Amino acid sequence: MLRRVTWAWEAICSLTVLVGVMAATLTGCSVHGRMAIPAQADRIGSGSGAKLTVVNVMRFGRLHVLDRDDDTILWAGDVQLGQTLVINGFAHKVLLDGRTVAEGVVAKHHYVVFLS
Repeated sequence: MLRRVTWAWEAICSLTVLVGVMAATLTGCSVHGRMAIPAQADRIGSGSGAKLTVVNVMRFGRLHVLDRDDDTILWAGDVQLGQTLVINGFAHKVLLDGRTVAEGVVAKHHYVVFLS
C-alpha cells in the first residue's frame, strides 16, 4: 500500500512540474514592445505625450504606436493612405481619423510611430 501511495505522489509531483515548465515556456516566449514591431517597419513619427503628435499616413500598412518609456505597444492597427493618427496627451488617447483607438497616453512618456 505504501508503495502505491509513493508512486502516486511521485506521479502528481512530476505532472505538476511538467505543467509549470509548459506554462513558463508559453508565457516566456511572447514578444512585446519594440521587438514585436517588424524589423522592416519605417519610423514615421515621434513625440511626447505632453503635446499633440500628428502623423499623416503616406501608404497602406500597419501602424504601431510604441511607448518608448515602458517599451510597450500602445496601439497597432491597419491603416490606409491619407488617414491621420493623433497622439493626444491632454485627453490621454490615440485617435485615428478622430476616432479613439487607444487610451492610456501618459504625458511624460515619449511615443514612436512605425509603419510596416
